[in-house]
Amino acid sequence: MKAIKKFTVIVFSLVVGIYSSNSQQVQKENQVQTQTQIQSRNRINQAAMADLTEAQKLMLQEQRELIKQNREAFKASLSAEQLAILENAELTKQERRSALVSSFTDAQQQLLQAQKMNMQTIRQQFKSSLTNDQIQQIRTRLRTHQNIQDGKELMENVVKRRRNRNN
Repeated sequence: MKAIKKFTVIVFSLVVGIYSSNSQQVQKENQVQTQTQIQSRNRINQAAMADLTEAQKLMLQEQRELIKQNREAFKASLSAEQLAILENAELTKQERRSALVSSFTDAQQQLLQAQKMNMQTIRQQFKSSLTNDQIQQIRTRLRTHQNIQDGKELMENVVKRRRNRNN
């Protein structure tokens, strides 16, 4: 009887050890993949920024600062209950989002709507400042990037991430 218990404990320990080492490996792979994607985005952004005029770069910087201020203002308006919803790890992202949105006050909804309209205005201002050559270069870069990561590869990455997240 004692031999069976020892055998069961050993098998259980091996299974737990293998599972934890597999989880660590998956986490490392996800970190490497995320870093690679960030580096790729940074290279694309740097190349795009090189084609912009100084006035356009300044406009983008000012717009980024405005967006940061709007985010900070919105985060400051969240109540303790809303922050608790955001920190609730038991809920999925969609459940958290729907619970949070349903808890918004009228003032918060108006703030979000104003930010949305502001973003549309910012995009329109930036688009109107681009020359035809710049627009063409951006489109070319986007097509090149899409060709590198076609839909199938992107879908495989999404499926892989979801599986890893569920494990």
